[in-house]
Amino acid sequence: MANELQTIVGSDSIRQDLFQLLKDYDSNFDINNPYSKKMSSLINNFLSYETDVFKNLVHFLMKEIPNWKYHMLHQNTTDEASGSLRVDLMGERSGDPRIQQLMHRHALDEERHSRLFGGLLQDLGGELEIAESEEMLKKWDDIKDYHEDLIVFTARVHTIEMRSWRCLKLYIDYLSKTDFVKEGWPEKTLDVLKVILNDEIRHVGYTGMLLHEWAANGKQEEVEAALEEAFRQTNRETWTDMSRMMDYLAKYYC
Repeated sequence: MANELQTIVGSDSIRQDLFQLLKDYDSNFDINNPYSKKMSSLINNFLSYETDVFKNLVHFLMKEIPNWKYHMLHQNTTDEASGSLRVDLMGERSGDPRIQQLMHRHALDEERHSRLFGGLLQDLGGELEIAESEEMLKKWDDIKDYHEDLIVFTARVHTIEMRSWRCLKLYIDYLSKTDFVKEGWPEKTLDVLKVILNDEIRHVGYTGMLLHEWAANGKQEEVEAALEEAFRQTNRETWTDMSRMMDYLAKYYC
């Protein structure tokens, strides 16, 4: 019963945080919109990155495994760079000037985040890998060949940005309570993460309000189905990420 209550209280907190974020982003946010009701239901069910097992593993890695910070920063550097290309491409394909503008700004943010994470990695003495031109062309060809419905894509981005928002808060909360410089993190780490967090909050806001708008204008079923699948995929990927964390421990710390 105690665990059940903790889950309910936790989901209430996330929902309240999300809805306040959306209200701050756009005063037209409506808690009775079909998007809002669907998000309430999905958040109530399960969020992998809000579980104690996920949070405890991240805290353990940040505190006890010095080299993990290199792994984490490198992963974020590459993920943000590749994500920016896809977001920009989907914005262009939308044919809607407003969406093009929103997603182009998002893409520029992701490029900047990649540089910021990469800068922290270099401050630690790590090296950034320079991809061969042929490899970059192949990645770009793969992205150009990517085709997805705009609502499906936006729902997917929305859930990924939600995870980024919550995970960055997790990192910041941990580092704020420790002498992180003594633990080997660059002195500017907190400032950098806070800058990125502000952008991720805006990404959650605009993607959520696009879905909110579509749900109110004849696309309710499409939005609800897209969100259900997006949450499944993001939860699945989070568990996969956790397995990689465990593989990292098994490889280097046995």
